[in-house]
Amino acid sequence: MRYYLTCLAAFFIACQDSSKTIALILPVEAPAMIDIQDGFVSELKKSHPNYKILIKKGLGDPNIMQSILKSLDAQKVPYVATVGVSLTKAAQNLCKNAIIFGLAAYGNFANKSTYVVEDEIGPETLYKSLITIFPNMKKITLIHAQDDKIFGEVRALQTLMKQGGKELQCLPIINSNDLQTVCEHISGEAILILKDLTVVSGLDLLIKKARQLNIALIVCDEGSVKAGANYAFGVSECEIGKQGADMVAAVIDGQKIPHVHTLAPTYLVSERTPEHLKEQIYKGAGQYNVRVVN
Repeated sequence: MRYYLTCLAAFFIACQDSSKTIALILPVEAPAMIDIQDGFVSELKKSHPNYKILIKKGLGDPNIMQSILKSLDAQKVPYVATVGVSLTKAAQNLCKNAIIFGLAAYGNFANKSTYVVEDEIGPETLYKSLITIFPNMKKITLIHAQDDKIFGEVRALQTLMKQGGKELQCLPIINSNDLQTVCEHISGEAILILKDLTVVSGLDLLIKKARQLNIALIVCDEGSVKAGANYAFGVSECEIGKQGADMVAAVIDGQKIPHVHTLAPTYLVSERTPEHLKEQIYKGAGQYNVRVVN
């Protein structure tokens, strides 16, 4: 039903003038997506208030996302912003006449008609962060989706942990429905979540479990910290949205800008995080900034 409603909405939108339209497509519903949207919209309204910003939601359904992209191509929407690698690649294939802006994306697909805001933190940087904040920790539980991109990060992190004399307990899931079962097998001294939309979609359950076990919940996005995780080592999603908006504005204005912009990570700490953990983060932050999140 959602698929057909999306198609019907796309038909009516297609009848409107799209020459001054900027589309933002969000693949799933999650706190991080709201932050990206807020940053993107607020920044663009400052620079180009006469442009219409069209927000479309994929709801985690590939069919809906494909339908959205096809309808934007049919409407000849000139600027399409997408979130994540898969959706950005799909936009490149389906929106042939648009300039694509990949937010929270990475890879070698930036070209003359695609701009990318990278927010990736390599496994080595993440590992160094973990052992700096938790020098005495012997075992961390990583819950992750069964995804090729995630598997590569998991294997690299496993290798680094083993080399450092530490253990990484890996608990894979197919979808968020698996989290209830997986949570019964957590044996680490902290729970770690990567940039993983499948796992983040079940964040409430993980927050509850971490509190029950009295262990830290470490994430890589600000939205999850706002929702209740202890801290993130990553890039503010609001800043991703703002940087994406700045790139769109520059292209509209005819400016020549780099096709890839990389944002530096920050420690994003929940104000509800126990004081002893806050002290550990401030002490071990080193070159990285620390910001408390409400």
